[in-house]
Amino acid sequence: MKLEKYIALKNKYGHAKEIDTHKLYASGAVYTPDEPANHLAKMAILQYLRINKPNFVPSFEAFFENNVVDENAHSLFNLLKSLKVLDLASGSGMLVLTYVELMIRFSNAIHLNSHAFIKDMLENKIVVFDISEDAINKYKELCLALGKAYGLRDEIQFKAVYCQNSLISDLSPYNNTFDLILGNPPYIGEKGNTKIFNVLKESNFGSKWYEGKMDYFYFFIYKGYDLLKSNGVLCYLTSNYFFTADGAKKLRNFIFETFYLSSLLNYGAQSVFGDYKLHAAIYTLQKDKCNTVYLYNKNCNCVSEVSHETVFDKELNMHFISDPMIYKILSKMEAQSIGTLEAYYDVFQGIVSGLDRKDGEGVFVYKDKEVDRLPESVKPFLKPFYKNSAICHYHHKGTTPYSILYITKNRAPKEIESLLFPYKALLENRREVKNGVRKWYELTWPRQENVFLGPKIIVPQRAKANYFAFDSGDFFASADIYFIKDTLFSIYSLEVLTMVLNARLYKLWLTYKGKRKGDLLELYATPLKKIPLPNLSDKQKNLLNAHFSGSEQSVLPIVDVDKIIYEAYGFTPEEIKYMDTLD
Repeated sequence: MKLEKYIALKNKYGHAKEIDTHKLYASGAVYTPDEPANHLAKMAILQYLRINKPNFVPSFEAFFENNVVDENAHSLFNLLKSLKVLDLASGSGMLVLTYVELMIRFSNAIHLNSHAFIKDMLENKIVVFDISEDAINKYKELCLALGKAYGLRDEIQFKAVYCQNSLISDLSPYNNTFDLILGNPPYIGEKGNTKIFNVLKESNFGSKWYEGKMDYFYFFIYKGYDLLKSNGVLCYLTSNYFFTADGAKKLRNFIFETFYLSSLLNYGAQSVFGDYKLHAAIYTLQKDKCNTVYLYNKNCNCVSEVSHETVFDKELNMHFISDPMIYKILSKMEAQSIGTLEAYYDVFQGIVSGLDRKDGEGVFVYKDKEVDRLPESVKPFLKPFYKNSAICHYHHKGTTPYSILYITKNRAPKEIESLLFPYKALLENRREVKNGVRKWYELTWPRQENVFLGPKIIVPQRAKANYFAFDSGDFFASADIYFIKDTLFSIYSLEVLTMVLNARLYKLWLTYKGKRKGDLLELYATPLKKIPLPNLSDKQKNLLNAHFSGSEQSVLPIVDVDKIIYEAYGFTPEEIKYMDTLD
């Protein structure tokens, strides 16, 4: 019965809604479900054994998967129970308690009658920090319940449980102390949390590692490095966005040069936290340099190994390509390309209005039926305003029910202030207005008007496929659309470039070498600029261009475009056959 009470208490306290956390963690703390918690413990231990006791790896795997013990079991148990374990943002302790539960299961498997090791682990081997007193109290309550469930008579002395912000506390006495650091640190962006970030940025530790657009959990990686032993392992469950995020360049460089990534379970689009939308990954980092990265599937089985050097591209973005044929194809693209898109074309982001609509009414963006009510002097400033859902392969849907008031510096109708006056307080609160960059009635970031006029390629910020559409008219859009314009250095027409970028090969490139959010491609400026371009012959350019003209733009089917692109890159029949089997 005591064990059932512990389990019920753990289920209750494990959910974030039961924990009255401090505002610091309120938007970023999530309960770690049992399955990923077990995956994290398994990956951490396996990597520790690979470094320190590789002959114990089969023994641990046999126990973990099938509860089978062998001649190494007692030695392995004694090793694991002696490890020093840390969680820097423990919440109510789900991860470290999962580790203790694993050790209890191990002790039962080897018929160890005494559970005195539980007390020693909770008092001396496991160290936890959390900023929430409520969470720390629940962790203590869970530890006591677990102890009673296994017959501990003495009270547990919580000598290594701290209600502190571990990032700003002086933990130097703990430097190079821990064998394992486990964590599911809070996911908080700087936007909307500047006060939290400022506290860290004012410290020596925070100012050293801060970078713009970073996530708060990056700091826990840096802090963990200082506290980890030279042969230890850090294992975290976090967002996977830092693999390619622009705001994680310093972090990726740190991982590349100093804190080596050694195993990964990337959940991709799979939901790990129920309704909490996060694209997550579990990974291990170690100070000991490694040449191999072990890749796990969603069931936490190691399915492949990749070379550490193949994980990072030239800009140190991280890509995990386990399929050798895909790696070969993408490497050939880079080697045979004439250069990247940014060398020959300009890439621009769309408009940021600051307030499109409010309470169903137009502010800067109006529906067709609302336009008639606008003053006549305002109407010449209306421009067709498209949504990113209008963009398909090659083309976009020809009409839009929306218009935007394109109000820029020194270009505004006389009635604009009275028209927008009901929203003045909101518009004045924008950063650019406060800083004197914009008048309160102007668009926040109107961009240069010529971006939206004349020939251009339009790209949705996120899409299921490589949707690149050509447009030669007026096409105004928000910041969730990017625009590619030609320059004096462009190597072929925008029409030809449109054909090229819609080829199947470029979906493959953007899937494995671009940025992704779950199953969606992220077609931001950085991944667009880094797209390699084929060195097309005049004949190939003419063939593509000949099939892209007229008002209806009768284009070649993508499969025929593919053949031209394959030829330009010199792919072999074997490589082409393989690509044609891909979705």
